[in-house]
Amino acid sequence: MALVEPFANLNALVAALTEVVVNESISSTMLRGQFTLAVPGGTTPQPLFRHLASPEQCLRIHWPKVHVFFTDERCVPPTDQASNYRLAREMLLDHVPIPPGQVHRIHGEDEPKAAAAAYEKELRGVIGPLKGREFGELDLVLLGLGSDGHVASLFAGKKALHDLERWVIAEHVDEARGTRITMSPWLLNNARSTIVMVWGQDKARALMAVLEGPEVPNALPAQRIAYGARYVRWMIDDAAGKLLSGPRR
Repeated sequence: MALVEPFANLNALVAALTEVVVNESISSTMLRGQFTLAVPGGTTPQPLFRHLASPEQCLRIHWPKVHVFFTDERCVPPTDQASNYRLAREMLLDHVPIPPGQVHRIHGEDEPKAAAAAYEKELRGVIGPLKGREFGELDLVLLGLGSDGHVASLFAGKKALHDLERWVIAEHVDEARGTRITMSPWLLNNARSTIVMVWGQDKARALMAVLEGPEVPNALPAQRIAYGARYVRWMIDDAAGKLLSGPRR
């Protein structure tokens, strides 16, 4: 089930998304005793990170019950400028009272396949899987949309899009992007709730192709989420949605 929610601007989107994160954290903690959140890298989550780190918003989440995971990571050390972990730590995690052991970073500095296997083991230790199921369930997955239609580090034409067994995959993307470690589409789609955040006019063409174009997930990996997730909300600002034929609800 998919829902497209348009917002007039980025500030309105971030405010609404903050309410979603807060409410999901409360309900998940009440029902399961913890809140498992997977966050992306890049520029997309930065406004949300800043907002959640503010003193008034920080107090609304019971951080000792939160486990933060990363949807993907570059194969770099945690201090590298390109590290998704470094970005989240500096903008959010250093400013909230989350226990260090509940921030689960991908060890991008290690040999990629070993780092992917280690991260899958870490995920299994926290989220399952439940009896009779192949994949565990994250409570909330946040994703951004690349201007080429990718999500996490799932890129067009790559084997990771079709892997039916692994939770976490290491794969060489290209010479510019190098090797990436990413959660599989099947793990992402098994989350209890998925939100794709899309803002800015540079994402408008990709968003239109994913939501209104032909279904070609091998060329547009975000369609694996658009058509495969258990429950996905596309939270977009007007600039990103300007090419859509109309609001979808």
